[in-house]
Amino acid sequence: MIARATPDDADAIATVWIESRKAGLPTVPPVHDEPAIRRWCATHLISHTAAYVGRDKGAIVAMMALSDTMIEQLYVAPTHWGRGIGSALVAHAKAERPAGLSLFTFAVNDRARQFYAAHGFAEIAHSDGADNEERAPDILMRWEGTA
Repeated sequence: MIARATPDDADAIATVWIESRKAGLPTVPPVHDEPAIRRWCATHLISHTAAYVGRDKGAIVAMMALSDTMIEQLYVAPTHWGRGIGSALVAHAKAERPAGLSLFTFAVNDRARQFYAAHGFAEIAHSDGADNEERAPDILMRWEGTA
């Protein structure tokens, strides 16, 4: 179900990212157009982060990117929301980074805030969005780890 992403996965990862953002964050449109997002997934995401995919019947339906201390990206195709694949990705991230993890989510994304809170992440800081590309208020969340 969860596997390390390969360069061949980039287009499917981009599709999940785009579809999930459109469905889940309609009030926070992406700054970049779809071709730019696809290029970024192909040239940056897989090579500069620990990128993972979640599959259902062989098809990529979720993606996650980890840095040393952060869940940088986690998106699930809207057709697979509520089926446990996002939870499986978070569990994988926690196993990979047992010392703890942080992440940002947009303040308007109540679904994500509730999801991460249910997985032990606490809201530790709120911002006006001045430091993100979208200029949308966001929230820093933290899971303290098992150490």
